[in-house]
Amino acid sequence: MQEWKRLAIEKLVYGGWGLARSDENVIFVARVIPGEIVDAQQTGMRAHCPFAEIVRFDRVSPSRIDPPCKYFDSCGGCDWQFMSYDEQVRQKKLIFEECLRRQGKLASWPEVEVYADKEWAYRIRVQFKVDHDAGAVGFFRRASNQVVDLETCPLLVPALNSILLQRREIANSLSRDLTEVRCLAGDKFVASDVAGYLAGCHAHTTIKVSDKTMRVGGHSFFQSNLFLLEKLGTWAHEDLGGKLCVDLYGGVGLFSLMHGEKFAQGVLVECVNNQVTLAKRNFSANRLNNFVAKSMTAEKYLAAERKQIDTLIVDPPRPGLTRRVRLSIAKSKPSQILYIACNPATQARDAGYFVNKCGYRIKRAALFDLYPQTHHLESGLLLEYMHPDGG
Repeated sequence: MQEWKRLAIEKLVYGGWGLARSDENVIFVARVIPGEIVDAQQTGMRAHCPFAEIVRFDRVSPSRIDPPCKYFDSCGGCDWQFMSYDEQVRQKKLIFEECLRRQGKLASWPEVEVYADKEWAYRIRVQFKVDHDAGAVGFFRRASNQVVDLETCPLLVPALNSILLQRREIANSLSRDLTEVRCLAGDKFVASDVAGYLAGCHAHTTIKVSDKTMRVGGHSFFQSNLFLLEKLGTWAHEDLGGKLCVDLYGGVGLFSLMHGEKFAQGVLVECVNNQVTLAKRNFSANRLNNFVAKSMTAEKYLAAERKQIDTLIVDPPRPGLTRRVRLSIAKSKPSQILYIACNPATQARDAGYFVNKCGYRIKRAALFDLYPQTHHLESGLLLEYMHPDGG
């Protein structure tokens, strides 16, 4: 494996890696901060680019701190604890903008709004990994499938850390074919997909966001940051409106519930049946009688919809929108697209398509730091269709 002397870290890229250059290569270095100079050793290759780790520092950033968690060097759950929180947020904004520029091929966008809150004890949703042979419950070791046994995690809310107190019972009582435990901390109870094995857990719980109360299950996908749920859910609310709203990848109904009052009617589209069941219940419980929830793929729904969509909400999985979905959206020309994403690279790719080829412009852009101490980020774009007549 190759070694390099005095690599200057130019910037961070999506994935959390620092970018440096040698005479021959671009090199991606783990756990660095722009402005640092390091000696590094290669750990692998991806897409013809070497990846490396630090051997020695020649210059250390003033933003570097000692990671406070005792598991940081082994656990793969966090990768940015060595960086001050202000610097983490600043770097995420730069990474988001770099994605818009490179993956989206966009020349301009509005100033990115930045929303951040508490950096610890924020996480309400978790997937614990289970190693029955080792009797370990926690998260995977960095760059490994080996489970690091955890007594506590500083990112989790107290209710989820209480589950770790039962880790011996979990490892011993779960069926050996169950290698992960999903939990979601609600207002009063923790919901889990293995609730019958965990003391104090239920199959479902409730979470209140603003004035809406949602029923969720341990199996539910739900945004994970306790302190930014309302800001994310209500972002761009004042800009939205129209007759018909379609909420693709709608889950249990967070965005439909937050924005539903602005529309005459709405449709939530979700391909996971148990999420659709919960969305219907949440619409009824919150008296959102003008919205319906349908169990189908985004591709199938858009192919069949004949009404003009005024506002389209999309919160797709990490790969972003499929080509079929992008083409269907381009054909239907919704007046507004509210695009929430956990992957700024694929979001930027999709936004670039709508802006550069379909007549849209970015009206607002936002970064939500839902995942402090990690390189992950949530981002939002509000796109509006610019009619050929300029209206």
